[in-house]
Amino acid sequence: MQDSSSGASRLPSAAALASEEPTPTPSASVALAPSRPATPVPSRAADITWSALERTIRAGVREDVAGSCVPRRHDLPTGTAAALECTLSVTPVGRVGFYVFDSADEAFAAYVARIAAEGITRNSGDASRPSGASEGGLYICAHPVKCRFREAGFVNRSGFANYRAVMDVMYIGVLGTNDDVNDLRNWAWISNGPTSGPGEVDPVPETPTLYFGELVDWDGAG
Repeated sequence: MQDSSSGASRLPSAAALASEEPTPTPSASVALAPSRPATPVPSRAADITWSALERTIRAGVREDVAGSCVPRRHDLPTGTAAALECTLSVTPVGRVGFYVFDSADEAFAAYVARIAAEGITRNSGDASRPSGASEGGLYICAHPVKCRFREAGFVNRSGFANYRAVMDVMYIGVLGTNDDVNDLRNWAWISNGPTSGPGEVDPVPETPTLYFGELVDWDGAG
């Protein structure tokens, strides 16, 4: 599926998160000799010169994801100040995109345009449903119906689960490797590890744990 012409709606193709199946890996049995030496292309975070804002985004990304991220600098939705794309090989997730916008309004507009492209109605239900489309405010919200800290889950036309979240200037997109939206959402919300003492239970997170950094005004959830 390809999104329409608006900047925000280009996000799935930009981050390869919305409707495209994971890129197939060429067969190891095929070996073609290049006609000339290939120009080296940066393929790891260590090979790339990061901007200050890109480093700040990465500093807030969950530990098990941050090491797989590289800057995304082309085909970005309108208003994007900086973005990271993270490729993982852990079920149930294939790729994660982190997009920081110049304003919270632009981040929210990108999120709304994306869910509208899937025909998802705002406040249509808990995004933890196993399948189907749903959307709602995050637990951090005092007034979930009107809150701009939100999440949505759906299965795209290629049959892959998608999870989306917007928090202030941060918009996150996650592409799954199967069609289980609940499984993908659970992964987006998992803790980095237990922080409570013996016999205690960790509190339920109020937001997806994929990002918790200084770029988001956590007190502005509403």
